[in-house]
Amino acid sequence: MQALTAQSSPTKVLNASALKPPPGAHIAIVEFDDLECPSCAHANPILKGAAAQYKIPWIRHDFLIPGHLWSANAAVDARWFDTRSKALGDEYRDEVFANQSYIYNPNVLQQFTEKFAQAHGVALPFAIDPEGKLAAAVQADTDLGKNTGVSATRKLTCERTHASRLRRNRR
Repeated sequence: MQALTAQSSPTKVLNASALKPPPGAHIAIVEFDDLECPSCAHANPILKGAAAQYKIPWIRHDFLIPGHLWSANAAVDARWFDTRSKALGDEYRDEVFANQSYIYNPNVLQQFTEKFAQAHGVALPFAIDPEGKLAAAVQADTDLGKNTGVSATRKLTCERTHASRLRRNRR
């Protein structure tokens, strides 16, 4: 496989299994992001627009960056909203990115999350993730990213197989 990235050096793909499009699709946007990452916030509307305009499946994975104070909480909150509906979880992520500069600690994130839930007619439980299952899913995504070869967020990658390159070269 060949990788084209927005960075100066390509990502060395260690395991491409997470980069496969969903069944029935020939291409997908596969994203590993951290809800506290400014670059991720900047790219979010671009990716959302591309997915909508070109009807490309958008596969979002969490990728926690060490040292970010509230991103793990936000990722768990997003997973909780996903349990209500995937669209609601995605809208929460989009709103967190759009308001990221105002969310400067876990308490402000909690206030933001409560207002988001109230605005959408959803009652938050006392404990979002009492058994730790959502946090485990977030960590599993981060591990998946590391096993794939992701070492930082915002590595925009376009993958194509050797077979498609061979077909093009035979013409």
